[in-house]
Amino acid sequence: MIITVTLTDAEVRILETGMVDISLWIHNALHEKCRRQTDKLVEQVTTSNPKKLSKVEKETMLEAFTLESAAERNAKFEALELAKLEAEK
Repeated sequence: MIITVTLTDAEVRILETGMVDISLWIHNALHEKCRRQTDKLVEQVTTSNPKKLSKVEKETMLEAFTLESAAERNAKFEALELAKLEAEK
């Protein structure tokens, strides 16, 4: 996946006061978020301790499960809320 982020010159100048490489920071932040989410999912759907598994082991383990995206979960919630509102009429 390729993700493009557009920053103004002012935003770049501001961010560069707190980091050396904006692209590297974004890269590291996304990979860390992925690592944490992977560990969270392993804990939710298995009895394994994610801290004792390699990245490949965790990813292979999660392939066996149907994982619901946040967008799918939100759509279900919204549909349920809409159904409740309709039922109250």
